Amino acid sequence: MLVVGGLFAITFLQTRRYHPVIHRLLLAVVGLVLATDLILWATDPQLLKRLLVLMISVSTPTFLAAGITAALKRFREVRFYLFAWCAGLIPAVLFTARYGFGYEPAFITTYDAFRLALLFDALMMGLAIFDRYNHLRQTAMDETLAHAQRNVALGQRLALLEESYAQVAARARRREESVKDTVHDLRQPMHALRLSLRQMFSDKTGQAADAGQVESALGYMERLVAERLAERPEGDEAKPGRTESAATEPGIHGVLPGPPGCATGGCG
Repeated sequence: MLVVGGLFAITFLQTRRYHPVIHRLLLAVVGLVLATDLILWATDPQLLKRLLVLMISVSTPTFLAAGITAALKRFREVRFYLFAWCAGLIPAVLFTARYGFGYEPAFITTYDAFRLALLFDALMMGLAIFDRYNHLRQTAMDETLAHAQRNVALGQRLALLEESYAQVAARARRREESVKDTVHDLRQPMHALRLSLRQMFSDKTGQAADAGQVESALGYMERLVAERLAERPEGDEAKPGRTESAATEPGIHGVLPGPPGCATGGCG
């Protein structure tokens, strides 16, 4: 009982992990009991019995103290172990009183008390093992739930990132399509401007080309470019001077000098 009780206390209370001092004390109790048995079993059995009675009086409070120490931090895990050794302390005291001081209780014999204590201990230890199993299962479920919650949070963040990426990609596609439309719209006025300039420089008669048509084409192109420059993504600050420079760009008359007589208003 002493050896198995000490080993059970070491294993169940996890003394190596949580209570190093209690762990060494329990190992010392188990080692002392085994050493006493091996040395006195054949040489002096009567002395062995007296020493074992003394060891019962020492070991049982030690096992109970280990349970109390563990219960101060982890009562739910070790409560049935504690109840078992509280009950086991009673027959241990009666056994010590009988063989150490000659006291014999009248209401119950020492061995009957010992038998009842062993039955109660077996019941409590069984409940302790079952309670430990439930505790480990609940701990595993809590860890699984926490892991699942972390996965859900990561999934939500990933979904938000994917949504933001989709919005940015859609905005980039719209701007790209807008640029393509602008380039397409610029083709016709550029073609008209090319024809007008070709006619202007190839006119053999010296008559002025239609400057109004050139001015109209350039104005249309300038408006397209200004509109596209004004379309910028959200949060993009307007650069200083952009609007002013676009508004003060010279027209066709400021770029191309007209034919002779235009300065006096003869170009129409």
